[in-house]
Amino acid sequence: MLVHYITIAHLVGGLMLAAKLFTRLAALVQIPILIGAVFFVHIEEGLFAPGQSLKLAALVLFLLILVAVFGPGHFSLDYVLFRKKVEKEAERALSALDLGGGPISHPEPTHHERRPVAG
Repeated sequence: MLVHYITIAHLVGGLMLAAKLFTRLAALVQIPILIGAVFFVHIEEGLFAPGQSLKLAALVLFLLILVAVFGPGHFSLDYVLFRKKVEKEAERALSALDLGGGPISHPEPTHHERRPVAG
C-alpha cells in the first residue's frame, strides 16, 4: 500500500512541480517520502559511498522544504492563476489594519521642540 502512495506522490508531485502548479502542495506531499529515504533507507550508506544516493536525497529534501516554505515565485502557473486572489486577500488584510484617517501626518513641533539648524 505504501508503495502505491510513493509512486503516485512522486509521479503526480513531480509533474506538478515541473509545471509549477500547486507547488507547495506537491512539495508537502513529497517531503515525508524524502525524510524516509534520507533517514531510513540511505543513511546506512553514509556520505562517502560510491553512489551519491544519500547526498541526492538530502539535497532534494532540502529543496522541497524551500519550495514548501517560500513558494514557487513569480515565474509559475500558481502566480499567474492565483495572483488576483492573493492580491485581494492582501488588500483586505491591509484595509483591516487601516485605522481611518488617510495618510499619516505628523504634527508641527512646538517652538521649544525646534532646534536651530547648524550652518
